Amino acid sequence: MRKLLPLLFVLFLINNVSFSQNRGVTRGAEPGELYISSHWYFLYSQSGFDSCAYSALFRLTENGKKLTVQSSVDMINEYNPPTTIGSFNCILADAAPGVVYTRNYYGKGSYIYTSFWTSFDYGKNWIFREENKGQHHYYSANIEGLVYRGRAESTDYGESFPILKFGSFRDEPGLKYGEAFSVGTSAPYKGQLWHTFDFYETYSTIPIGNTTNGINNAIVRSTCAYKYIFSDPFWNEI
Repeated sequence: MRKLLPLLFVLFLINNVSFSQNRGVTRGAEPGELYISSHWYFLYSQSGFDSCAYSALFRLTENGKKLTVQSSVDMINEYNPPTTIGSFNCILADAAPGVVYTRNYYGKGSYIYTSFWTSFDYGKNWIFREENKGQHHYYSANIEGLVYRGRAESTDYGESFPILKFGSFRDEPGLKYGEAFSVGTSAPYKGQLWHTFDFYETYSTIPIGNTTNGINNAIVRSTCAYKYIFSDPFWNEI
């Protein structure tokens, strides 16, 4: 029975990964590696699992055969933005093994802020990189150390974000610098696949249709696309 409990825990976590905005799956840089961000359900509560205040980052290796808890934070007692991570609701994997990123949203005063963090040891320890006013989205590229944020980019694992000379970035990075894919989510572009090599200064479009019964299409390889999956107006790109 003791050997069965960890397996049941993993199955419960994976089965619920698509139904909450606080959970997601991100593929890692190494073969067979995945990251799962979720509430920390290992601690039982008499009032139910959802009352648990912990957020955790899990790393799966060997194609899901091995599970380890990389980080866990108390979202109520330890959260003091931006110097402390408040949750792991968004995980990005770099092209370099062991390098992952996370982003946090939180309120300060009457505004929403975003903090960005980097880990060089598979999500065990985190380095605070920057804080920005508003809700910002980050995209890890398929090049080591390269991270995009709207009209800014970082080539040093998030340590600095110089502004791009032209264009901007969104959605799924390609294999080359400046390459990206995205799906139109509103008329007249809805149902079109977009592809660019120069940060959308120029791009090509391919009609792909819309068969999702009102749910927006998206290209996703990480946990940071909830605004498309759930059509939630809270997740506005800045």
